[in-house]
Amino acid sequence: QLSGNAFYDALGAWLETEAGSQYKGDVILTEDSATQARVMYAARVRVRMEPISTTSGDKEGVPCLKKTRDIIDRWSEDHVPDHDKDNAPVPFVSFNAFRFWDASAVIVEQTAFNMIYAAACCFVVTLVVLPHPMLCVIAMVTVSSILAGVVAAMALMLDIRIETISMIDLVMSIGFSIDNVAHFCHAYMISRQPTAKEKAVDALQMIGIPILLGDASTMVALLPLVGSKSRIFISFFYILFTVLLLSALHAIVLLPLVLGYFGPLPQYADREGHEGRKTLPIDNGAGIGDQELGTGSLEPKEISLSPLATKGPTGPVLASSGVGSISSTSLGGVSTTPAPALSGPQVQVLPVSFHNGGHR
Repeated sequence: QLSGNAFYDALGAWLETEAGSQYKGDVILTEDSATQARVMYAARVRVRMEPISTTSGDKEGVPCLKKTRDIIDRWSEDHVPDHDKDNAPVPFVSFNAFRFWDASAVIVEQTAFNMIYAAACCFVVTLVVLPHPMLCVIAMVTVSSILAGVVAAMALMLDIRIETISMIDLVMSIGFSIDNVAHFCHAYMISRQPTAKEKAVDALQMIGIPILLGDASTMVALLPLVGSKSRIFISFFYILFTVLLLSALHAIVLLPLVLGYFGPLPQYADREGHEGRKTLPIDNGAGIGDQELGTGSLEPKEISLSPLATKGPTGPVLASSGVGSISSTSLGGVSTTPAPALSGPQVQVLPVSFHNGGHR
């Protein structure tokens, strides 16, 4: 048994032989400046591993990486005394594939964090586009449902695992997911219908066909990627196609149902939809009655009017006589009052449509 300088002298001589020359690059010998003795500066031990069946490393590579590092850590704890830990050599493991397996070991966690950050930024932008908290919450819940469906399709149908490429595609998918949802919620918000169900139907009539046509055109544009042999483009096609399909289904099927039952009613929409209507008092010979504009039709009345109008204290007024007369009408702050009947030719007045705030 050799030790000390005798061991290092024998080791150096063996490395110069034909049998030991193949390990010459695995051992570095040097001299201690203080004692002038030969010492081993570093050594490397080669370990062969069985070939793995996947290149992503998430199923076989990552467990191998963790097991190897666990062995190295336990060796240091078992063979290095506590009083000599500062001076003891530090063992480590190195393998070219470990750099990819390191990424695979944290890819799921990093994908979740990146998607949460992207969704938070999307929520802030949605607050600006849809200035109603309830609509923003419904929109983000719908986006979460779309992304959950995409991840499920990747695992169960598309056989695409979460890795660097698919992580980038998933983060991009958030932008495609919120597109249709935001358009439908905005159409619901600007609808002038009085109830939530009517607003949902009105929004679907306004934006449903454009959503379908927009997604269909994007899907057609993705079709050339089907013939690609690159895994990057194939993964991009499958994920984006799934996102567009689920986004369209959520926007034209799920969102109308959700907003129809739980959708908010903005105050300004109710005010313009109901308080914005005006009434027109009409004297039909039997008394003055209020006719609401947009809720019915006025029958033609034959009214005798003078070709000229008399001038009242607040402006010109219509002079009428005969069957009926327009009496005490207030439109837009301008008042007309009855005037004495004047003689003249008679004209027939037909009903007039007034437009106010989108109501007829």
